[in-house]
Amino acid sequence: MESIKNKFKSMYRTSLIFSIILFVVGLFLLMEPETTLNAISYITGTLLIVWGIIPIINFISNKDNKNYLEMSFIVGVFAFIFGIIIMLNPKFIVSIIPFIVGIWMIINGVTKLQYSLTLNKESNASVSIIISLIILVCGLVLIFNPFGGAVLLTQVIGIFAIIYSVLDIIECYTLKKTVKEIKKSSKDDKKVIEAVYEETK
Repeated sequence: MESIKNKFKSMYRTSLIFSIILFVVGLFLLMEPETTLNAISYITGTLLIVWGIIPIINFISNKDNKNYLEMSFIVGVFAFIFGIIIMLNPKFIVSIIPFIVGIWMIINGVTKLQYSLTLNKESNASVSIIISLIILVCGLVLIFNPFGGAVLLTQVIGIFAIIYSVLDIIECYTLKKTVKEIKKSSKDDKKVIEAVYEETK
């Protein structure tokens, strides 16, 4: 149980920070879909170009090594090309974002569901279980992507990002509260056992 609590603390911090960031991004995607989409595309494209160009420069500057099948060189070329494609065609990233966000929601939902089911054995964690299942469904909907139009899809992603963030923050708080209750309960049980032991001495 102690290892689960330690893992939960780490997951709680990471999940909370990511949810706050995703909430802000979701608001921008909802209110300014085209501007936000262009900004995400240019930032992502720039990062990929920089990530790709470094191994390419290293490969060119290294006269002793001209193996074109070297993994870092191949990855660099693909990252560079992919970065240019994204910057030239911002709408291209719209087809990728639902899949990435959907996968993240599913992974996060499954992880939270595992913790919730484990904690449910010690205390009632039904709220966390329900929220985990909702997050899973949201992730699946985004992956299968039944929405049409770049702007509409961007706004839908924003709505889902906001919903996910709010649900995730609520679930983090709920799980944290459940863990505290279990911890308090285990301390109380320990005190009772110690008191009984003292009386029998």
